Amino acid sequence: MEIPANSWGVQTLKSSHYFPQFLWKFLLSNIGPKWIGGHRIHVYDVVDDGLVEARRIPHQKSVFCDFDNGHLDLECLTALDQAEKAFARLEDAAETALTKILRKLTVAPGEVPKRQTITLERHDEEALRRYLIFLRYRNSDHYHETIARLGASGGKYTWVTWIPMGPLRRRAVLRSIKAFLEHDSRRETPMQAGFIGDIDEHCWRLFRTKDAEISVGIASEDQEFIFTDRAFGNLHEVDPDGSCDGSYHLFFPITPTVSIYLMIETPSLNEIRSTVSKGKFFMVIDQDLKRKRDEAEDDLKSAKNVKRIKIVQEPLSQEKIPQSSEICTMLPNLDFNECFSHSESTVVTESDIQAPPSEKSSTNPPPVVLSCDVESVPDVHLRNAMLLRDTPRYLLFSSLLSMTTAITVYDPARSDAEHTDLSALKLHCRQKHIREGLRKTLVVRDTVMVTDLTEEVALSGQSAVGHGSFADIWMGEWVDHAGGTRTAVALKVLRQCMTDNIKEKLLKRLKSEVLTWHRLRHPHIIQLYGIVQLPHTLAMVSPWCKNGTIVEYLKDINPTANRLRLLAQIASGVAYLHNCKPVVIHGDLKGNNILIDDGGMAVIADFGMAKVLEDFESDTLAASVFGGATRWLAPEIVKALMEDDGGPPPYTMQTDVYAFASVCLEIATGKLPYSHRTNAYAVGLDKLRGVKPCREDSVQLYGMDSRFWTMLERCWDEWYLRPSMSELTLFLGGLI
Repeated sequence: MEIPANSWGVQTLKSSHYFPQFLWKFLLSNIGPKWIGGHRIHVYDVVDDGLVEARRIPHQKSVFCDFDNGHLDLECLTALDQAEKAFARLEDAAETALTKILRKLTVAPGEVPKRQTITLERHDEEALRRYLIFLRYRNSDHYHETIARLGASGGKYTWVTWIPMGPLRRRAVLRSIKAFLEHDSRRETPMQAGFIGDIDEHCWRLFRTKDAEISVGIASEDQEFIFTDRAFGNLHEVDPDGSCDGSYHLFFPITPTVSIYLMIETPSLNEIRSTVSKGKFFMVIDQDLKRKRDEAEDDLKSAKNVKRIKIVQEPLSQEKIPQSSEICTMLPNLDFNECFSHSESTVVTESDIQAPPSEKSSTNPPPVVLSCDVESVPDVHLRNAMLLRDTPRYLLFSSLLSMTTAITVYDPARSDAEHTDLSALKLHCRQKHIREGLRKTLVVRDTVMVTDLTEEVALSGQSAVGHGSFADIWMGEWVDHAGGTRTAVALKVLRQCMTDNIKEKLLKRLKSEVLTWHRLRHPHIIQLYGIVQLPHTLAMVSPWCKNGTIVEYLKDINPTANRLRLLAQIASGVAYLHNCKPVVIHGDLKGNNILIDDGGMAVIADFGMAKVLEDFESDTLAASVFGGATRWLAPEIVKALMEDDGGPPPYTMQTDVYAFASVCLEIATGKLPYSHRTNAYAVGLDKLRGVKPCREDSVQLYGMDSRFWTMLERCWDEWYLRPSMSELTLFLGGLI
């Protein structure tokens, strides 16, 4: 179900994950993309199948709200408040670092992003890396397992069964989280081995390694990244601990066109245990960790009679290697998390320890160099498909087309029942993309609904069968799955080999044509079946006319056809356009833009220059910079084009009348207007001198008389003396 676009949309995300507030700021500010109606982001609820728009930042629950069970004592509330404040400070630092990155990546409008390098102060890089590492843990299954164990029993450690375990665990975990969030290498406090095994394993171990790198990816060719409520994705299939062979290859989209990559190489638990078996096992105690131990002892006063086990720093035989669940019993006051759960404590090896600096550095450390690479179109789509693979609750995206493509890439990769069916979202996005894409070009008074035939129409052949000034005509087949029919169709596709700025202008014109064409219903106006969406453009689908253009039909297929009747049909179609509300100007009438359908009737096609005249006034008519060939153009248009005074050429109903008379001459004689001239420049000079097209001797229009030529002369007169198309329709009907 889709909520109207003018709704504020999402009030809050009903997700167990944490979605950073600054991402909303980036998406709904000048950093993010701007839609015609202002800044907005699409939000799709996968569970409820609801697609809405968010135009302001929704309410955000606190990052550690899961710790509050509604019955916390004062000490727990204090620990929770301190942890949330520490996270807020780190998030501010991360936002500052990301803002600096985005400012250095600014690309001027029309520029193509290029590979580059930027610098970031080391403390900014460390804050950002620490934030991303923790965000990955916060939105992983491991965090939720930590929360679930807060109320678990003491397991086989019966000596703690009478300790109030819930509050104790909460304080211990929150203090461990706070210690990680507040770490700053610019201070003299060393890194810690961790106070709780989960925090050490999933945060400290990733942060301690020297083999970590942050880089930046920039989407290219108008492609965009999507977002999920999880806020990050994995570049590869991952193990249960979230790594890939001990490595962490993560990406975090921060705007629709920019993603941060975090690559970490770290020893796996198996490697650590292997080190233990070689006799290198020991625990690390530092001053900050000792302070935490002292705090914990207050909560363990009733456990003072527990026997301490001395740690021996000597090689251990295979029989003496402690199991991960037993390590904590060696020093219960130091790492007591395992006394209350069955998770694994982290064993720290010599290679994992970084000695604290002996004294404060007298100079600032050099900045960190970040590599910024341009993402190819396939890479962007693959990243988006990886995000979909993680079965998110919410999808957030700016580009409807990028979301559609991501689902298309994701669908074939689904291999199990756990993956979500997103076909409904795909349909939502396609329909909305068509409606919005068209409305960006022209604003219509009523709702426009265009049939999307992307899944039902396929191109035929290896090349286009026709070529226009800016589009190619392809033959295709429309398979109607509902009715089981197959229909030959023509697809008008904007040509791809153009510069981006020209392509953008012509794409807008093509969308304008769709809006105009869609609402036309007349037997002598070719029908618009629907739209086919292509990666960078649209194709309009219409009936395939095997008889070709009227010129080809009269020359090669049926030279004896009733030409006067065909002209009356064309006049009827043009008169219909001129009587539409708002008025439609064709602007490019000529023989090659008139087709013959399978019934032998003339149908007008190629509304490439047609323009809907909103708020029509007699002295203000629509204009277009593209016109028909010079031989069919009215003199006032030729004059405007040659003078090139910056104003648009005056395409009007009267210029259509002039062009129609030139079509009549072409059909009557079988020759082009001004056939004695070999180039368009000479034709233009004749028009400026007031030279009208001349009657040819080889007339192939039977049944006409001098009245026909008199009428053509009137059509080629000054614009204010020309007849209307309704008058011409009645006139030709009387000649048949």
